[in-house]
This record gives sequence, structure tokens and C-alpha cells, in this order.
Amino acid sequence: MRFVFGKQVRVWKFFMFFGMCLFCKATTAQPIENDIQSMLINIQEIHSVAKMEIIHIPFSLLSIKAITPDELEETYHYKLTIRITDRDFYFKSFKQVLQNTNIEKGNEGDVRWGVILFNEKSRRIASIYVSALGSWGYINSVPVAFSTKESGKNLSEWLNDSFLALFK
Repeated sequence: MRFVFGKQVRVWKFFMFFGMCLFCKATTAQPIENDIQSMLINIQEIHSVAKMEIIHIPFSLLSIKAITPDELEETYHYKLTIRITDRDFYFKSFKQVLQNTNIEKGNEGDVRWGVILFNEKSRRIASIYVSALGSWGYINSVPVAFSTKESGKNLSEWLNDSFLALFK
């Protein structure tokens, strides 16, 4: 059977979407509370991070629907890439903010910040997406709710304080 290129791509996209829907149904049916905490611990203890990308869509840009992590990665307005060294200030402060963060199961919603971590071979290790106020977001593709353990900055406040001035 022969397909015209455009039709073949549409058929491929349909099967890809269908497969993703089945995968999402299978993964969301499982309890994830323990997985969330283990993901956070794994991110905090990552020693092989070589690069950190910060992506951002300004809060002033209104959207008809919530911006998902995939849409943030496709349509970001600002992107900053930081090469991580042993004495890197940003990565150390990022890990401190994560250590001061409680993570629980959350709902899907609008994200405006993304932090994507890569190893030395430019392979993605983890990604964290945060809402404008920092109270919820995603770790990888899992929706989560963030809260601070002690008085301190949440993820959104840290991102705003550290990088927002660079984007203006």
C-alpha cells in the first residue's frame, strides 16, 4: 500500500497519539506518591548533570488554555543554557531549593518555567516545570503540587529571582 507523504505522516501521528493515550492511561492508574518522592531524591542526588536549560514564557502573555510542558518546550520565549561545573552557583542553589520543597500528587495546569537537566552526552536526565506562582507543576510528565518545607523560596521565586532579570 502506498501513501502520499502528508497522509502517511497523519496516520503516523494518529497512531503515536493513540499509543500515548494508552500509555498515559496505564501509568496514571498506578499510585504515584512514592514515585514522586523518589524522583525528587534522584534529582537532588544527580552528580552527572553537565547542562541545565531554563525555559520561560512570560506571565504577561495570556493563553486561551493552560500551557503544558510540551507546549512550553515548543513555544518558549526565553531559553538560557548553563554549563554545570563543580562550583556552579545556580545548580547548587537549585538543589537547595529542591531540598526545601515538598512534592505531592497534583493536577495538570499552566506552566511558565521549565528546568531541564542533561548529562555530559546531552541526554535528558530530568525535567521540572513550574507554574507562575510555584505551587504546582510537573516532574518529567507527572503533575505535582509543590510546597516549601521551611520559610524559604519556592521554585518559582528562585527562578524569578535568579533569571527573570536576564530575560528582560
